[in-house]
Amino acid sequence: MPYQSVNPTRDDSLKSFEDLKNAQSEMALENAASGSETWRHKTLAHRVVVAANAAAIMRARVEEFARPVMVEMGKGVDEARREVLFGAEIIDFCAESSGRYLAPEDIKADSRFEAAEGRRPVLFCVQARNCSYDQLARFAAPNLLAGNVVMVKHAERVPKSAIAFEMLWLEAGAPLGAYTNLLIADD
Repeated sequence: MPYQSVNPTRDDSLKSFEDLKNAQSEMALENAASGSETWRHKTLAHRVVVAANAAAIMRARVEEFARPVMVEMGKGVDEARREVLFGAEIIDFCAESSGRYLAPEDIKADSRFEAAEGRRPVLFCVQARNCSYDQLARFAAPNLLAGNVVMVKHAERVPKSAIAFEMLWLEAGAPLGAYTNLLIADD
């Protein structure tokens, strides 16, 4: 049971979380595959609305998102609030800029890539140290806006922060599997 919400200032274990078992991990992969089929067919305009919703939720509930940052990362109140608001700014920037960055572009395809046409990747990220919202926003927002789905394995000491970010995207309107938090053991 390596996932433990730990207060680093006192080294207190706050709550333990079970690793996903093999069957649960398989279900998460199936949800990501299903979420990919749903998400990639949504218009960019729809994905922008979801991202804007996520940023608005973070701003409206800054204290709620700051709490796990304070207890799991030992950050002060002001620093945790700034992290939440900075994460929201990054998501907003990506949403506002997505039309420019994701505009269709004619390119000559290399024959090696023709077989992959129509496939959407499931992107996997490993957060090694902590789960700061700005780091997650930098990875998740542009990829979600592009129509990809993401799976993130967070550091074992910050499960509450990790879970909060996954719930954010669901609440904002992303389908199940678009953003998946994986509580999995390193092995």
